[in-house]
This record gives sequence, structure tokens and C-alpha cells, in this order.
Amino acid sequence: MKNFIGPLVLVISVAIVVVLTAMNSAPEEREDVKELMSVGVLSIKPQKTVDVITGYGQIQPRWQTKVSSEVVGRVLSVSDKFLSGYNFAKGDVLATIEDTSYKAALAEAEAGLARAKRVLMEEEERSRIAMQDWKSSAFHDKAPSGLVTRKQHVKEARTAVESAEAALVKAKYDLEQTVIKAPYDGAVITRSINPGDYIQNGTQIGEIYSKDLFEVRVALAADKIKRLKPLIDPKIEASIKSPNTDAVKEAFVSRIEQTVDTQNRQQNIVIEIADTEGLLPTDYVSVNIFGRAYDSILAVPEAMPGKDGYIWYVDHKNTLQHFKADILFAQNGMLYVLPPTFLDADSLNIVTQRESYLPDVKVEPVFMAGSQAPSETL
Repeated sequence: MKNFIGPLVLVISVAIVVVLTAMNSAPEEREDVKELMSVGVLSIKPQKTVDVITGYGQIQPRWQTKVSSEVVGRVLSVSDKFLSGYNFAKGDVLATIEDTSYKAALAEAEAGLARAKRVLMEEEERSRIAMQDWKSSAFHDKAPSGLVTRKQHVKEARTAVESAEAALVKAKYDLEQTVIKAPYDGAVITRSINPGDYIQNGTQIGEIYSKDLFEVRVALAADKIKRLKPLIDPKIEASIKSPNTDAVKEAFVSRIEQTVDTQNRQQNIVIEIADTEGLLPTDYVSVNIFGRAYDSILAVPEAMPGKDGYIWYVDHKNTLQHFKADILFAQNGMLYVLPPTFLDADSLNIVTQRESYLPDVKVEPVFMAGSQAPSETL
């Protein structure tokens, strides 16, 4: 029995050693799986956009007139429409001045013209008779002088008629100026005469402004002026919004002033407003100037491009790529850039984090709120 137990123990020991050796010599093989980096992306599509330039300015009337008297005399009346703040229409009487002396001057001018015409007729008749006498004289074969035929007298008389006609026109004009009328539709800023005042020629009697057209001067930097200059149409459309009424009114760019402010290097764009209802001079308004229209443009948040100006995106293989942003303009916190030439899909998955990346790195895109993974993207 002892002889049988010895070999059995030896066999069992050998078996245990073999099993342990096999376990140590054949370890379990594992596949080394790398975890992909997650990046936030925003899916954007090219869109139609109008370049809108926003500015601010004060409304000013195109025409503002200091009304002065062109005649001398006592003020007979002042119209209620010539009171500060009142509106008036073109041709309305604002004030009248004593006209007695001007009526007398007109009558004298009419009489002077009648006398000058009579003298001219007499001289023409004398000239005709003198010419007949010369033809019947012994000297008819010679040319008579102007004095003989009184042609010089006729010329002087004709000049006197022309002078009398001009004097009559002046007398009529002066008489008309005793009634001061509004030159356009407008409103009164100030009035400086009263009934009974005696005024001289050139005395300022008030200040008025036209309500036909208002203007707003908007100071813009050189880069914004540059965005407007390529437009061929001289009437660039615009709109204004008044804080008093919240009404939005149509307008257009009338002109670009050819001076530059030496302090801020800005240039004035003059906006013309035809619909002046509800607007007042010195109103502070916001202005939208509608520039160039683009059929296909990308709108990306201002924080998207890195310091190097590159925009990163995730392509259809879920790998990182980038392109240089061709920025056209900025508006309301967005940058508007031209789509890259390689964009042949309907959208682009923009990386939202501003970090340093390497191209061709495979990532796991995480679409941000409001963005959906399109079926076909670049």
C-alpha cells in the first residue's frame, strides 16, 4: 500500500504544476480601446442675408430759414401762424407791413413808364419825318448821320423805356414784400416782431424750418463706409425709428459727406426722410442702412473663430478640420462669413469650443441645443 501512495502523490503534484504553468503562460488577450474626445458642434446652413448697418443721429430739417424784411415800415399785423411752434403752409401770410409809400412808388413807376413810352413814340415819329426830309433834299445821294435822322434820340428814348419798365418791376416787388409769406410748408422756431414795431430793410423777424424733408447725419467708421461704397444704386434704402412714436419710417441714403472728422476719423452718411409726420427736429433716432444682399452666407457666433482666424468643424467622417474665416461683416453678435469653397453639402458642423486642435483627429460630435445632426453634412 505504501508503494502505491508514493507514485500517486507524485502524479498529482506534477498535474498541479502543469495547470499552474499553463495558466501563467497563456494570459487573456485584451483589445486596447481608445475613448474619443467629445466636442460641441453647431450645425449651420448658408442663408440669404442683407448687410444692415446700424447708426444713430439727430433729425434736422433740410431747409431752415432766417426770415428777414426786405422793406422799411411799421408792422401792421402778425399772423397766429407766425407764433413759435405753429405750423404753416406754403403761401400763408405771416406778417404785413405798412404799404402806403410803396403803393405811391408803384404809381410813380407806372407814370414814369407811360412818359417814357410817349417820348419814344415822339422820337420815332420825328426820326421818320427827318428821314423823309433828307430823301427830298439835295443831299439824298449821301448817307445821313444819326443826328440828322434822330436815330440817337430814338435809342436814348428806348433805353429810357427799358429803365422805366425795370423801375416798375422793382416797385411791384417792393409792394409785394410788405406782405411776408411762407416760402414752404413748415413750422415756426422763433418770432422776433410784434404789431407796431418799426423795422428796417434786412431786419430778422423770425426763424422757420421746412417740414417737406428731414435729414439725419449718421457718423460711421471707415470700414462701414467701405461696405456701402460698392453699391451702384445712389438711393441706398434705410429706415429710422423714433423713440417718441416707435414708428419705423422708410428713408434712403441721400449722400456721403466728403469730409472726415479729424478726431474719430468718421464720415457722415446723410439719411433723407420724406415722411416727416410725427417727427421733430433734434429727435434722436436709430437708423438702419440696408447694404449689400448676399444669397449664400454663414452666420457664426463672434466667439467661434480662434485668434488665428480659423473656424474648426467636424466633417462627415467625424474628424476635425478647419478653414480661414473670410469675414464680411459683424452684426448683432454674429460674424457673417463666406462659405468655404469646398462646402458642397447643405450644412456645416461648427466646433463651438475655442481650443487648440489638430486636423484629422477623430472626435465624438455633441450637437448643441437648437442644432440637429443633418443627414448629409460636410
